[in-house]
Amino acid sequence: MKTVVEAPGLRYQLIFGLADFSDPEKQKAEFCSKVRNDRFYVNVDEPIECIFDVPFETSTKVIGVILKDINELSHLRRLGLKLREMQSWILKDGEQKDSYYMDSPLWKQVTRLAKKAYDVMMLDEDLDSLLEAAQEDFRKNREEEAKKVITPEEEQERRELKLAMNAFFSKWLAEKHKEKTNK
Repeated sequence: MKTVVEAPGLRYQLIFGLADFSDPEKQKAEFCSKVRNDRFYVNVDEPIECIFDVPFETSTKVIGVILKDINELSHLRRLGLKLREMQSWILKDGEQKDSYYMDSPLWKQVTRLAKKAYDVMMLDEDLDSLLEAAQEDFRKNREEEAKKVITPEEEQERRELKLAMNAFFSKWLAEKHKEKTNK
């Protein structure tokens, strides 16, 4: 089913972020690794920021913008509450290694809720259509931005963003191709 939201790119990022966020084995491999994988951190940071940025009092405003319905919102609310609980525990407990937190029952609840939110968002979701809509939205935004006068610093930021997005989409397409060929 084709997704109709105002911000398909944000929805796309949220879905794939939740996929990484709900995979404890991948998290352990990334968070507890000595080598930082920036793509993984960005993928996980985005949904966390999205969840925390939506104030609960006005969160229904994201329906039609990023989320399709109240069911998706309710799952993200539950995840947001559990993340806040986790954040409070971390602040009280002090700085520990990532593995300490990831082995906790509380983190297991967080990943379980992230998986549920991901599953709900994937109901009737057509990722190919969503990707097309995100790319079209991105193209339109670029056209609008091109009409504006920009500084050299803004131009450099745009180049970096374009490279990052191209790398992200290329990697995603490669992963999807690999998944399809391995089935």
